[in-house]
Amino acid sequence: ISFVFLLAKSAWTGQTAQSREQVKSGLYTTAMKFSMLTLMPYLFDVALYVRDVALFGIKEMTGQMITGGATLSLSGAFLVNAERTGRFIDSLMYLGTVLLTLYFAFVYVATAIDLLICFVSFPVMCMMHTPKKDLLGGWVMGVFSDILTPVLDAVLLLVPLLTSLMLSDVIKGIAIIQMMMCMLIIPSRNRI
Repeated sequence: ISFVFLLAKSAWTGQTAQSREQVKSGLYTTAMKFSMLTLMPYLFDVALYVRDVALFGIKEMTGQMITGGATLSLSGAFLVNAERTGRFIDSLMYLGTVLLTLYFAFVYVATAIDLLICFVSFPVMCMMHTPKKDLLGGWVMGVFSDILTPVLDAVLLLVPLLTSLMLSDVIKGIAIIQMMMCMLIIPSRNRI
């Protein structure tokens, strides 16, 4: 609509160099907005696929390191580690991951609702975008932070698990460090 208005304004005021430049820039802006509206669902789907592949890779890697090939969830990996070592701190970490799973369930529902709102609001953001107001930049950052949240959570959960696997026999006081790591998972995920 804005491009049609720009053409009508240019025809009404006459064929000046300034009006031709405005029409050229308006044509470019309209083409970019149309291409963004067309490509966004496909790019969004690719970003979700890449996230799912990363999560699957983390899950497979965890299973390879702990059991030598079985596919485990992160809480299952914490359970196997607690059963294998028999240490109190490892069983406490497993209990923490079970409780953290309940917390993540609520957080991921909120993240899914946020992604839905972002997806539905994209056409409005696209049409209202101007170089002075960078609405799309904020939209892209919000969507990427929502998409990458589960990957970052999985990586943060791997840190105490890998510490238990690799350093429990080497360093005697590692249990205190593991407890601090576990206590700092939620604050560190809020910083990211």
